[in-house]
Amino acid sequence: MLNKLSGANSLKAMNAVKEELKRLSQYYPEDFDIVVSYDATEFIRISVEEVLFTLFFTFFLVVAVCYLFLQNWRATLIPSIAIPVSVLATFAAMLALGYDINILTLFGLILAIGLVVDDAIVVVERVLYLMQTKGLSPKEAAAQTMEQVSSAIIATTLVLLAIFVPIAFMGGVTGRIYRQFAVAISFAVCFSSLNALTLSPALSAVILRPFNHPAQGFLGKFENMLNYSKSRYVTLIERLIRKTGITVLILAGLISFNIFSLINIKSSFLPEEDQGMIISSIQLPEGASGKRTLDVIDKTRQILNSEDKIKTVVNWRGMSMLAGQGENVGSNVIVLKPWAERKDKKDSVSAIRTRINAQMQEILDANIRLFERPVIPGLGSSSGMELRLQAIVDNDMSDLELNLKQFIANLNNLPEIASAYSTFASATPHIFVDINREKAELMNVAVGDIYSVLQTYLGSQYINDVNIGTQANRVMLMADWKYRKNAESIKRLHVQSETGEVIPLGSLVEIKTITKPRIIERYNQYSSATINLVVDSNSSTGEAMQAVENLAKQTLSSKYAYEWSGISLQEKRNQGQIEYLIVLAVLFVYMFLVSQYESFSIPLIVILSVLTTISGAFVGMFLTQESLSIYAQLGLVLLVGLAAKNAILVVEFAKKEQEKGVCAETAAMTGIKERYRAVLMTAMTFVLGVAPMVWATGACSGSRIAVGVPVFYGMLFGTLGGIIVIPLLYVFVQNKKA
Repeated sequence: MLNKLSGANSLKAMNAVKEELKRLSQYYPEDFDIVVSYDATEFIRISVEEVLFTLFFTFFLVVAVCYLFLQNWRATLIPSIAIPVSVLATFAAMLALGYDINILTLFGLILAIGLVVDDAIVVVERVLYLMQTKGLSPKEAAAQTMEQVSSAIIATTLVLLAIFVPIAFMGGVTGRIYRQFAVAISFAVCFSSLNALTLSPALSAVILRPFNHPAQGFLGKFENMLNYSKSRYVTLIERLIRKTGITVLILAGLISFNIFSLINIKSSFLPEEDQGMIISSIQLPEGASGKRTLDVIDKTRQILNSEDKIKTVVNWRGMSMLAGQGENVGSNVIVLKPWAERKDKKDSVSAIRTRINAQMQEILDANIRLFERPVIPGLGSSSGMELRLQAIVDNDMSDLELNLKQFIANLNNLPEIASAYSTFASATPHIFVDINREKAELMNVAVGDIYSVLQTYLGSQYINDVNIGTQANRVMLMADWKYRKNAESIKRLHVQSETGEVIPLGSLVEIKTITKPRIIERYNQYSSATINLVVDSNSSTGEAMQAVENLAKQTLSSKYAYEWSGISLQEKRNQGQIEYLIVLAVLFVYMFLVSQYESFSIPLIVILSVLTTISGAFVGMFLTQESLSIYAQLGLVLLVGLAAKNAILVVEFAKKEQEKGVCAETAAMTGIKERYRAVLMTAMTFVLGVAPMVWATGACSGSRIAVGVPVFYGMLFGTLGGIIVIPLLYVFVQNKKA
């Protein structure tokens, strides 16, 4: 088993290992070979490849949408150039700060494609509009465009930075996950804004040409449909814009739905991922021999060989990730075939685990549990939930085991829990050597000398360290098997007295067989037992945690308490954080917009319009049964900025019109008429850019879906509803102010 050094690149480390094995192969005997049975970096490698494919596919989708709306290859070229310029600049900035390219940074860049193209679209769409309606030259149109949209671009950039910069400084495990994403988004937004204020108008002045010929074919039909939708939309807004009651009703409905969703939506910490590996924990009764354990491992191997979607199996006797070390424990590391060969749902890791588990339970000689790797290595021993039952009054291990078994039985009756189990046992046979200290003193034998003899023969006598390369190996002294094979062998050992006599230990000690736990776990200083839980497929981890906590309060005596650990502890700490993040994001957005517009009412319009987008995200999550994981939370926070960005495009124009002396209704209508295409275009480029993440398959699909679903549905429903709500809110707030 190989472990990389902390901070090392996993892919580089594994590539180096493979190269070294290839080099060493020339020295192997002809009938000898070394096979890498399990490569943990394969999941990382395939995940990066899948995300990179999504990144490039998103790029082409965005370009296609730009061409569909702009219907001019010259105009399409400008936002198409903006994407690689901003993304490559982001890569350079992250490299300078020492960040690696990982799944989270790539997620950020996928979403950033939709963001960086938005600013360029705003510029080029406005340049085209001025060229067509006012007959300006490309250069004149570009200059006038920057006068009109520069403040909106700066405002939207500050809004997004106001959201993501504070997130980058969050602490804890959640903060570390957020940081990578937040930094990628922040850099991309900055470079996008810089590009929109400099490169895009310059390219517009140089590349664009006047054109008046109508679109033909499919593009012509799309243009007609777009114009028709705009006319119907304008008619609808004209009917609704003066009806204050409808605006109030819409606001009340949005607020109520969002509160209802936050209370009732399923929650989890991280989405489940198919990592291509299953681990089994095999535990026989305490005191079972190594041969019995091997027999059970052979039976499990026969079951595993019958599953055609398994690539390799590695077996261990004497060690288990859940049960620790001992003659009565073992494990299987089950490596599945590549994700490309397991596209069907019945071949997913959870489906295969269920099939194998059903057969494993027929082996009555042992307690066999199947689980997947933790989503974050080091946080817990398995991918499920982890709970510690603590003895807070006394250290009676037998009583702890009795209460543990009863609690587990109750847990398995909960509908939210598929299975609950523990490897804790208090009745492991131990050999207790009781030294007769009076005899030892009479025979001039020091107690320390007796301990030294036992250590030397039984394998706990430390000699020194031997360094091999960067690895330090402890050298322990131990007698041959025949001198330590049973309890009676201890009596035949000899110890030297202070007078030089050699005395058999049998005359100085009494040997007893007692039962105690193999190892006593302590959690927060209390003796404890670990409980592993598998959540039912119809429930979220948040629902399961609440059910477990309710059960513990009802059934556990005052002598016992419970604490979450591993990844469950991180989820518990993360609960309620989404409300905090959204409030924080909204607060920062509002503060920046107040300073930007020197008004308290204009930013309020933008903030209230965010409700529509957040509602759309919750609708999508309800439809897809996606839980509110920290990835989904990132999507919601991003939506606050995106919704604000779209609202600013309309509000900015409406505000300038109202400053000319027109009423709020007329200003709002002018804003939506002039920004309809731009808002729809920027939203659709983002929606379709995110679409590949929503329907992702294979490695890392769980994370991509978790991020993609709220963003996709939020922008889709948020845009369709926002173009109606924003002008209504503008009139409502401005008239109330007046």
